[in-house]
Amino acid sequence: MIFRVKFAKFGVLKFIGHLDVMRYFQKAVLRAGWDVVYSQGFHPHQIMSFAQPLSVGVTSSSEYMEIELHSFNSLEQLKSSINEVMTDGIWVNEITLLDEIPSNTKRITSMALVNAADYMVSVKDGYEFPFSQCEWECCFREYICQEEIKIQKKTKKSEKEIDCKPFILNYSFDLFDFYESGKISPEYIKDGTIFADSYDNDRRIFLQLTAGSETNIKPESIIESFCAFHGFHYDRFAYQIHRMELYSEQKGLQPLWAIR
Repeated sequence: MIFRVKFAKFGVLKFIGHLDVMRYFQKAVLRAGWDVVYSQGFHPHQIMSFAQPLSVGVTSSSEYMEIELHSFNSLEQLKSSINEVMTDGIWVNEITLLDEIPSNTKRITSMALVNAADYMVSVKDGYEFPFSQCEWECCFREYICQEEIKIQKKTKKSEKEIDCKPFILNYSFDLFDFYESGKISPEYIKDGTIFADSYDNDRRIFLQLTAGSETNIKPESIIESFCAFHGFHYDRFAYQIHRMELYSEQKGLQPLWAIR
């Protein structure tokens, strides 16, 4: 039986990298008493995989892990048992039992399902930012109206210039406007806000960008491009990124937790 686990990563644990989160979960499920399935061979390991890795320093309401178990009592028991052994900064929001698939069919993993992501970008207190929230809205509309929006797309092996405008799927300066547009998961409205860092200046933007293995656009790249367009210095430490949801296009654009 394969389960999809939706969890939040926040607070000081935003400075923990993806591999450390993976190792943490390997130990946490054992402390929780989960009946985990192991691979065969000389070096058995838990059958576990994660969706889109989160960059160091970024918080999130909607990270996803898939894990295979031999047995379980109830989804609620699984959730409560693992949250009881979690440290501050990681919290399991939801656990879903995935549908069985035919034995001759290969299951598509969460990582392969990801096509888009919602982000909240906040300006941290104490950093220089030349716009009020209202001015930011006007200036961003001017920025987004360009025919092309060029950014430097970096990979491990190369760097190239691309037009990222087709990959900016939606944006808003108000959370509920973003929600009403149908472009954000209602789950974030219910639970996600408690996991995002908050700042007194209340300057923030919500972005929906393409994500996944084919075209992964980082919100940092959009903010850096916006700063360059308006001629002021981009300080990467001045912005806090919070990932709100991951989406799949498998059945139309739906949150990953809705894909069974």
